[in-house]
Amino acid sequence: MNKPVPAKKKPKPKDPFTAAQRRELEKIVEEARKALVKEREEVEAAMAQLRAEREALEREKAEVAAKQAAVEEHAAKVEALATELETQRLRLDEISQSIPTLVQPSQELAERLAKLEETSRKKPELPSEVVSAGDFPGSIRIPGSLGAIKFGGSVWVSAVSTLDALGSDDRFLTYTIPVVGDPGAEKGPRTSFWANPSRLNFDFRTKGPGDRAIRSFVEGDFAGPSNGFRLRHAYVQYGGVLAGQTWSTFSDPDADHGDLDFEGVNPENVQRQAQFRYTRRVLPSLLMAAAVEYPNASLTDTDGQTVRAVNQTPDFVLRATWTRWAATRLQGSAVLRNIRGESASRPHETQKATGWGLSASGTLSQLPWASRDEITFQVNGGTGIARFINDLNSAGGQDGAFDPATGELELLSHWGWYAAYLHRWRGRAGEPGEMHSSAVLGNVHVDNLEFQASSAYRTTSRFSLNLVWTPARNSDLGIQYIWGQRTNRNGASGEARQIQVRARYNF
Repeated sequence: MNKPVPAKKKPKPKDPFTAAQRRELEKIVEEARKALVKEREEVEAAMAQLRAEREALEREKAEVAAKQAAVEEHAAKVEALATELETQRLRLDEISQSIPTLVQPSQELAERLAKLEETSRKKPELPSEVVSAGDFPGSIRIPGSLGAIKFGGSVWVSAVSTLDALGSDDRFLTYTIPVVGDPGAEKGPRTSFWANPSRLNFDFRTKGPGDRAIRSFVEGDFAGPSNGFRLRHAYVQYGGVLAGQTWSTFSDPDADHGDLDFEGVNPENVQRQAQFRYTRRVLPSLLMAAAVEYPNASLTDTDGQTVRAVNQTPDFVLRATWTRWAATRLQGSAVLRNIRGESASRPHETQKATGWGLSASGTLSQLPWASRDEITFQVNGGTGIARFINDLNSAGGQDGAFDPATGELELLSHWGWYAAYLHRWRGRAGEPGEMHSSAVLGNVHVDNLEFQASSAYRTTSRFSLNLVWTPARNSDLGIQYIWGQRTNRNGASGEARQIQVRARYNF
């Protein structure tokens, strides 16, 4: 048997690379592999960032969609409200056309109440036309009652420098200006400081019969005799009825001239006295008032001394206030007086005479050439009404005089007027930073009787100019220059000047 022939082994292929070359090649392959792994990691990181950004974008798109839905929902609600409002407006127009007389008075009442509240904040001592019960601005409710009370007042400090002879150091009393040759005519300059005009008050309001409001107001200051406390106002209001002491119905304290002097201007009519008053609005723009008031009068006796009248019949006063336009306020009033008195030369013999007076005043604002400026004026005239003219009331004895020859009582005739112009330099009235000036010119004249002394009061004139700044709400700081002149019956005259600085804070 033939034996198989063994196959020949194939020779092993020869390695084309040397050992060194292979090691170099493996090194290159390993580096390429590492680079590929690094690139893969970077690509995965970039993809992860893209996924995160895509998710953030999806969230923002969802939020935008939600906001858009909310906006659309709000717009739908607004549109629904607008439709409802238009429906209500049409309904209101229908009601207004069907009962027009009921709509206008309510609007006028709302405007009037707003004006009264503003006036009450500025001058709380002024009796209001309409009084609210219970809570009112600045008040404190009294627990367990329907009433509320407000405490207020002001701190008033003045520095007064009198430059010429004058019979007063703390204010400008025009009638005290000495004429040439009079005692005190050579009196030199002097300075005074005082805070006596500072005031305290309380305002109480509650409900009375028929749920009508009752208001009681009391105020006093420290400008009484010997720097004592004196009563300024004390009155009660119920509806249109007022009883107590306050501004005379013949006066017009709303005709505010802006003068800084505590005495006020010489011809103004701002008397306070006890009274019973009834006020009624007869037209939307016309307010009427009637009153009986304390009939105090001051007379000059045959020896030149001042004597008080013998009161019996009250003063009868009528007043009308017209406010047809918001920028115009006009007032007219009349007083009838029965003046009675006794002369020392004819004791126990009462004589009487009839006095009368007329007053016109007003304020014009929103002027064509200056919308924030104001003009205020007042004219007073009559017979036996010296009590209602500031300078004559302070002087005393000017309502009438007893004839030294016959002892008969004769009343004096007098008239006075003032005009004031207020210019606002900046700001709004009562607001911090507001600044304004007031120029006030006034004159008082007395028709002297033939038997009066040559030194009797005949005429006084007064001019003032000031600058007032409001550093904070409810406060003011001002400086004022005052000039005045007095002329006697015989023509002799004298002049005086004064500078005042006032700081005041109302609370």
